[in-house]
Amino acid sequence: MSEHMEQSEIVRACLERGLLVSIEDIRRVEAGLSIDELLASKQPQQAAAKPQPADEEKAGRLSHRFRKPKAKETIAPSDILEQQKSRYEALKGMLLSKTSAVSIGNARDSAASVSLIGAVKRATENGFVLEDVTGEIDVLCDSSKAAGVEEGDVVCVRGPVKGGRLLCKDIIYPDVPLLRPVGRMEASMLIMPKAGSPAAKADIVLSAEPVEAAETEAKSAKNIVVEASPSHLTLYKDGSRFNILFCRTESEISQQAAINMLKKRSLKKPKGMIADNDAYLIEPVPDILWIAGKASKAGAGQAGHEWIETYKAVTIISLPEGSGKQAFINLRTREAKLI
Repeated sequence: MSEHMEQSEIVRACLERGLLVSIEDIRRVEAGLSIDELLASKQPQQAAAKPQPADEEKAGRLSHRFRKPKAKETIAPSDILEQQKSRYEALKGMLLSKTSAVSIGNARDSAASVSLIGAVKRATENGFVLEDVTGEIDVLCDSSKAAGVEEGDVVCVRGPVKGGRLLCKDIIYPDVPLLRPVGRMEASMLIMPKAGSPAAKADIVLSAEPVEAAETEAKSAKNIVVEASPSHLTLYKDGSRFNILFCRTESEISQQAAINMLKKRSLKKPKGMIADNDAYLIEPVPDILWIAGKASKAGAGQAGHEWIETYKAVTIISLPEGSGKQAFINLRTREAKLI
């Protein structure tokens, strides 16, 4: 049946299974290989591409590591500039991996499209101002293209330059790369936004609050508690690696807002927060993004605030603080459901 699938259908079917495919993979499916067979053939390659520390290679052992914000004890003005520069260069590097660009200072009037990378300085009535270390330029674009663009975003804009202004035809974000190893692991995980009794048996219970040992021991589960926001959690088992990003937001957010976070590869940082390590940069790309929005009184107890979405093989799970729902994920098949 696979030989009758369009290429877009093959890509979509693979993404739903958490598999990012290459042109060669698509050709193999067109030649008759099933999606399941392709999935089975890719798993060993993905595991082999991720070398692990020696103490994490023991068969059957499940271990984890956290990376979270570490605020500097003393802050100088140079620290703020240095962190802004570091983040800009990191996001710029992501953009340059998918396109070439010229500096804003070298942009000249041209009927042909040019590509410029910079940070959004401010919004204007007809678009926004983009800046880099060489200068700034007015970017003119319609509201549909500018929707979601915010001050501080690092983007690439494409279009002709006329009268010293760029007429935007396209906006490119750092975004999640399509061709990347996707995490899989022979384990199951339960996400709990509050303390209580696990709703299902799982190998890992990931919670925002400690779960009583008796509750997890009864289900032979390992309880991992995430406290800081954001927290980058990496799980290791049998040579496999699985990345999870946990973050709290000031309010419950929509699926599109969560996707925009991944597109921008950046989380909003509290004002005045200067960290030794920029945990607010979405790097590496998570296999699971757990968003714990602060529940509003108006929305308390209402349906619709808990949801699961998939974007470019990233499983996004929204479980607001205090939610009575839990999420169960099979880390091998990447199937996720609310319970």
